[in-house]
Amino acid sequence: MFQGISISGSNIQLSHLFYADDALFIGEWSHQNIKNLARLLKCFYVSSGLSVNYRKSKVFGIGVNSQEVENWALPLGCEPSTLPFTFLGIPVGENMNRKSSWNLIIENFRNKLSCWKSKSLSFGGRMNLAKPVLGNLPTFYLSLFAAPLGVIETLEKIRRNFIWGGTNNEHKIRWVTWDTILAPKEAGGLGMGSIKAMNLALLAKWKWKFFSRAKLDMDSDIIRRNQEESRWEFDFAIDGKFHVAGLRGTIDRAGHLAPDGAFTWSKWIPNKVNRFVWRARIDRIPSASALMRRGVNIQGETCSVCISGSETADHMLVTCPFAIAIWNRIWNWCEIILPQLSNVKGILNFVATCGKS
Repeated sequence: MFQGISISGSNIQLSHLFYADDALFIGEWSHQNIKNLARLLKCFYVSSGLSVNYRKSKVFGIGVNSQEVENWALPLGCEPSTLPFTFLGIPVGENMNRKSSWNLIIENFRNKLSCWKSKSLSFGGRMNLAKPVLGNLPTFYLSLFAAPLGVIETLEKIRRNFIWGGTNNEHKIRWVTWDTILAPKEAGGLGMGSIKAMNLALLAKWKWKFFSRAKLDMDSDIIRRNQEESRWEFDFAIDGKFHVAGLRGTIDRAGHLAPDGAFTWSKWIPNKVNRFVWRARIDRIPSASALMRRGVNIQGETCSVCISGSETADHMLVTCPFAIAIWNRIWNWCEIILPQLSNVKGILNFVATCGKS
């Protein structure tokens, strides 16, 4: 009969992999083995009426001369081929430690986050597009292979240029450090999440499945203290169950911390307003003062409204006479006595205090 291959370190013989109408036969390279496989497939056709499409089938030989592979493939009606090949979307025989093996993912990533999209979308729109692209495109590969550092850096560079509206040849002002963008929202970031954290969390899921399903040999020698079944619990989740998102957030919190602390995001206002307030709080909006600090050639940093103070985020939104007049109208309408405030953080802290009282 057909002789499979032995799995190293075990007595398991692997001869085939089936999924739906796809089949992969794995066996020792010998003339008799190939003949037996052809006979088995013919018997399968006679008994079931289901014929194998040899024109779509391929023969691969590992450590076998290509001429010999061709000599056996042609009589069978199959196409001779070489490694690597793709089976069910998984590259087989490819060295995934090489950056070139990830070129397909990198190109798909680059095409989805193209230059024209970054120029036609707002900052919030680019954020909303970048997150689902990260969640959909490379997830399958990242759940199976540990991505090389060079691949992760390339993907992060593509995302970073897209978020700030730049390209490989054109660099825009990056108002916030990338670590702050990646940091979770509860840690003061924008919650983009790093690709490395996603890769580690997806790979950890396989280990969790292995340990949680494994039956310990010593179970039979243990006298149970209660009737509950023994189980593994995940320390980073309230329910004790493994969640990729939970572990990914934990990794991001450990590796990416925003220097200005946590920021409370309000679910009652649009995300673009949340993001603007988040940037204004840390003085990362294009005020005259911020532009001059970044080397942008402008006429001066004096406020163009009151012509009396330096145009910073705090001045434009809090201490400018025009801003003070607007705030007074708001506080009078809310029947709240406004204390003397000098910056955006003070406004946010005061609003948070009013909400609790």
